[in-house]
Amino acid sequence: MQRKVIRWLYCVPPEVSRIKDSASKYYTVMRLSIDRPVGMILAANPSTLINLAKAGDLEKESLIKDLRDGTLSNRMDIPDDVRKVLASRIKKRPEKALQLEAIINKTGSLFPKDYWPEHCLLGNWTGGSMASYLRHYPKFYGSMPVRDVGLIASEGRMTIPLEDNTPSGVLDITTHFFEFIPEEEKGSSNPTVLLPHELVEGRNYFILFTTSYGLYRYDIHDVVRCTGFYNKTPLLQFLNKGSYFSNLTGEKISEYQITGSMAEILRDLDLALNIYSLAPIWNDEQPYYGLFIESSDIPNPDVAIILANRMEEKLRTINIEYDSKRESLRLGPIKPMILQPGTWQKWDRERLKKTGGTLEQYKHPCLINDLAFKSQIEASILPILS
Repeated sequence: MQRKVIRWLYCVPPEVSRIKDSASKYYTVMRLSIDRPVGMILAANPSTLINLAKAGDLEKESLIKDLRDGTLSNRMDIPDDVRKVLASRIKKRPEKALQLEAIINKTGSLFPKDYWPEHCLLGNWTGGSMASYLRHYPKFYGSMPVRDVGLIASEGRMTIPLEDNTPSGVLDITTHFFEFIPEEEKGSSNPTVLLPHELVEGRNYFILFTTSYGLYRYDIHDVVRCTGFYNKTPLLQFLNKGSYFSNLTGEKISEYQITGSMAEILRDLDLALNIYSLAPIWNDEQPYYGLFIESSDIPNPDVAIILANRMEEKLRTINIEYDSKRESLRLGPIKPMILQPGTWQKWDRERLKKTGGTLEQYKHPCLINDLAFKSQIEASILPILS
């Protein structure tokens, strides 16, 4: 859809989107970009940028060979018509190959922080469950500035971030008419409906918008928090989808509570965790929640136990309903569930097929409110031998 004058600024042409194999797509993106002075990297989900950086390091020998020879590896599953389009962009860059080899000899790895400019801007979501991924950025991207792309959906744009390293953005009042319902009143037969200037800093709301193209009081099910005001216009931070709640006995756990707690836990323990999920598990005697983690993401099973215990402590502190249900024994404590490596990749792939959308837009849920989840992956759960 873009004009040619804009397209030429991009390292990656639109034809690359036709590559279905994710590993081959990441590799192609790196082959087309690693030798250029990239100024901005845009991807809605920060996990995309992490996977991109990992792909460059994993395939560093192949990338260097391709740069030296002016080729695009035949190991990659790339349609012939796409290869044909990309042929004019694939050049010999022996001098760049030597530079990258020097980086590897010095650091032992090949990450963007060492070959792309330090002022390169990273643009992606930073709110909601994204904080867990952002902790990995320094390892791969160093001190590159991070700017949230704003709360945006197919239905329209809602916020415009004004500063780096914050999910908050000013409400985009020039495009749509916005109204808000206090979070605690959602589902009420006659909820309070507020205009933007009536919001209160620190409070959470469901956002509604009416557009010039036919949407009237459209409920996108997004929960936002008012973090302040820019003049008289509210600054909003996305927290989670309203559907990202789990409620077995009235505990009302939100994904935002899970991701916020885990971010603090990992920071306190000086640990990194790529992907995890909390999910309800039904037990006739006492239902509980399981913390599902792949074995390859933790040094040993004891860490999974520690993470589950810390999550239990955090939730009891920040969620009085959860604490009440635990106190009354209506819920059991959170238990660690260790999964075989690759379980999440397979599960996410199947979920993406069912829900539709693209790999770049997909967000792994840190809270899965499905009682059938454990039974679906039972074969992948490993025994905990500490």
